[in-house]
Amino acid sequence: MGIRLAIVVLGVLLVPACASAAPGDLESRFGAGGKVTGPAGGARTVAIQQDGRIVVFADKYPDAAVLRFNADGSADSSFGTNGAAALSSPWLDNTNGGKQLLLQPDGRILAVGYVDEGAQDAPELHVKVTRLTASGALDASFGANGAARFTTLRIGATVAAALQPDGKIVVAGYLVSGSF
Repeated sequence: MGIRLAIVVLGVLLVPACASAAPGDLESRFGAGGKVTGPAGGARTVAIQQDGRIVVFADKYPDAAVLRFNADGSADSSFGTNGAAALSSPWLDNTNGGKQLLLQPDGRILAVGYVDEGAQDAPELHVKVTRLTASGALDASFGANGAARFTTLRIGATVAAALQPDGKIVVAGYLVSGSF
């Protein structure tokens, strides 16, 4: 996870408490000149917790991480290791394996996406859901060591996910059938 990526965040949209920038401009008081960086690959999705903290799902094959920033753009040192919680490998990179973050009412975080566990010429894509505790640790009470994997048969992808009011997780995607 030594790769650094500038995750550009429009502070005007995410940090209304310190919004002094003109509409469409970066909020200079957010992070460093309106930008923050994280210790992972490409940022895939972002979610804002009720307390204003910013959660980012980032991946760079074969690694992925959930990053959490305070409302001012600083890394949340109470989450994971220096604001980053590493997820178990593998996650896809150039096909956007990390797709969505779901924030549970109790503070736990679900990272939803898909993984390829096949050979280069015979991909095997699976839905993957990893749950973190509010402090950024893998939630051992969920799936196997914090992650659940579901077979999609051959080639497909996770597109979206949602939480039902009863806490159940709904994942949508597609499956491509036939030969290539």
